[in-house]
Amino acid sequence: MIGAFASIAAATTVNAKVVAVGIQIALITTAGGLSVAVPVLAFFYFFAHLIQTMFARMDIITIEKVRHLPRYSEYEASRSN
Repeated sequence: MIGAFASIAAATTVNAKVVAVGIQIALITTAGGLSVAVPVLAFFYFFAHLIQTMFARMDIITIEKVRHLPRYSEYEASRSN
């Protein structure tokens, strides 16, 4: 788009052909950027879901392991006897 506006500024008379080349370059660049951004975003969400699932499983395992540990009051009661 910068090229399109530069060609408009340089031209004495403005018509669609003067602007068309700059707009075409801008559209090609936008399509190229989207063709990179969309797959990258898909992989990002996929890996973010994997990591979130992994942490949720770790949380469940940790809770199950902690439930089997004696409580401090039980520890003190067994120690005083």
